[in-house]
Amino acid sequence: MTKATKTNHTQPIVIFVFIILALFLSACATEDIGIRYSNPDGSTASATSAIVFAGKVTGKETGRWLNNYTAIVFLNGNEIGRIDSQQGEYKYSGQGVHDGLFAVYVANDYKLTVADEFVYASGESLKMKTPPGQPVDSQYIYKWFGELNPGAIIRINVPAKQIQYTIAVLPKPDSELSEEYLNNPTIIDENGRIQAILTVDHTNPGVDSATSASQVSWDRTLTHFEGSIEEAWELYVKNQVREITWEQFQIEVIKHNTHLNNTGKVFKYNEVYWIPSPDLVDLN
Repeated sequence: MTKATKTNHTQPIVIFVFIILALFLSACATEDIGIRYSNPDGSTASATSAIVFAGKVTGKETGRWLNNYTAIVFLNGNEIGRIDSQQGEYKYSGQGVHDGLFAVYVANDYKLTVADEFVYASGESLKMKTPPGQPVDSQYIYKWFGELNPGAIIRINVPAKQIQYTIAVLPKPDSELSEEYLNNPTIIDENGRIQAILTVDHTNPGVDSATSASQVSWDRTLTHFEGSIEEAWELYVKNQVREITWEQFQIEVIKHNTHLNNTGKVFKYNEVYWIPSPDLVDLN
C-alpha cells in the first residue's frame, strides 16, 4: 500500500471525528452550562449552580401581563437579585414567549437540591424542580409561580439551613419608582415593608468621614450570626450606614454590646446584638 493510499483512507475518518466533535460542542452550547448571570454586587456565578424564581406579572383587575415591574429576591431579608418583567420565555415554564416574564437567577450558595425541604410561610410544602434530564442532586433548581400581581410577596423557608427566601413584585411600575429604589439594594422586614438602602458615596467630598457616631441609631438587632467585628461591619454596616466609619464602629459596637468582651470580641450564633440601623427610604 502506497503512502498516498494510506492518506486517502484516513481522510474520511478524520472528517467523521471532526463532525462528531462539532455536533457535541454545538449540543453543549445549547445547555445552561455556559450561561452566566450577574449578582447584585457585580460578580458572576455559573447557572449550573443556581436557584431560579420565575413567573408572570399580571394585573389584578385587567388580567393583562405587565412589563417593567421589578421582581426582587431576598435572602433572610436582604436583596440578592432582581429583574424587570419583560417580553421573553423561561424555557422550563412551558408558557412560550409572553409579556410580564420575570426570572431571577440567584447563586445556590447552600447547594440546595429538590431533595431539600422547602416550605411556604403558611406551612404548606413547596416542590422545587430541576430541568428535564438533570439528576435529583442537580444544583440548578427552579420554581415557576405562574401569574403574580404587583405587590405580591411570597416567603419560602428552608428549615434545614435556617434560611428564608422572599420573592416580591414591587407594587408600582419602574416609571413610578424613585431613583433610590432603582439604583440601590433593598431590604424587606417581617411585615413585608420594602425599603431601599442608601449607599455611601465615598468619592463625594461632601460626605464628612468624621461625622459623630452619636448620630447613629443602634436599634437594629442581629442574631444567628457568628463572626468577627470586621465581618459584621462588612456584612451589615459598611455602605449601609453613612454616619459611621469603620474606626468608630470598632469602638461603639463594644459599648452597645458589652457581652462581646466575654467572647473575645467574637459574635456568637445564639446571642442577640445591637448594630446601627441602615439608611432607609420607604417605598410607600
